[in-house]
Amino acid sequence: MDTIKISFIEDGKEVIVKKGENLLPFVKRYQKFHSSKIVAARFNNFIVELFRPLDINGKVRFIDLSEQDGVRIYQRGLLFVLKIAIKKKFPDLKLHVLHSLGKGLYCEVSKDGKTIKLTENEIKDLEKEMRSIVEKDEKFEKITLYKYQAFEIFKKEGMEEKINLFRYRKKKTIKLYKCEGFYDYLYGYMPPSTGYVDIFALRPYDQGFVLVHPDTTCPDRLPAYKELPKFSAIFLEYARWLKIMDIEYVYDLNEIITKGERAVASLILLAESLHENKISQIANDI
Repeated sequence: MDTIKISFIEDGKEVIVKKGENLLPFVKRYQKFHSSKIVAARFNNFIVELFRPLDINGKVRFIDLSEQDGVRIYQRGLLFVLKIAIKKKFPDLKLHVLHSLGKGLYCEVSKDGKTIKLTENEIKDLEKEMRSIVEKDEKFEKITLYKYQAFEIFKKEGMEEKINLFRYRKKKTIKLYKCEGFYDYLYGYMPPSTGYVDIFALRPYDQGFVLVHPDTTCPDRLPAYKELPKFSAIFLEYARWLKIMDIEYVYDLNEIITKGERAVASLILLAESLHENKISQIANDI
């Protein structure tokens, strides 16, 4: 039977395990060395998911929410839970994660390309659905598919933008995450299950809502929520500029580039015009 040796940096202990085992059985033992929830690990200085099978000897140090990498992993898990909740509660709506805002992420939903503003009660129902998914502690399953298989799933899930994006991908395979029968592509590492992302809140804001979650300054609780209207206004103006330039996703930019130098030059001129107009507005204010 093939075995590997794992050394834990937290206490210096070593264990021998079967090749192909993951780090989940050790999380509870090493949680006491961390002030916030463990969500992943560094194995030989490379980030690995807690459910990833290991096949070589190595040194392990667990990652919690006091590190930015841990917060990003937690955030991805929360976003997948949010997407699942929206699919269940509002199947006709599409989620848009627009930008960070304070200690959270500003999100909007749309239908047929038009932004839909949810009521406070609808946002409360959405948060309630998220908590129900978290309580079930459903696993995030990582699967590898050929591009054509992933495209079929994207089409079924209404994610045509991802089909357009991956059309430029040279690799033949795509790694997706699956949970409760729903699929998504998330660029980065994930926590093992929905039960790991149990600290969050949805706050109504402007035309959408803010998904508030722990950060490195408050890794074990929700940070104080503070609205930042001026900061948000800049991001929303940036989003309007992208709509004017007809660039909503990365693949839109790819499409323009493939059309040749003239199309790229036109885009640059439009972007410069928007910047000049903004500078003129600032000058008038002064």
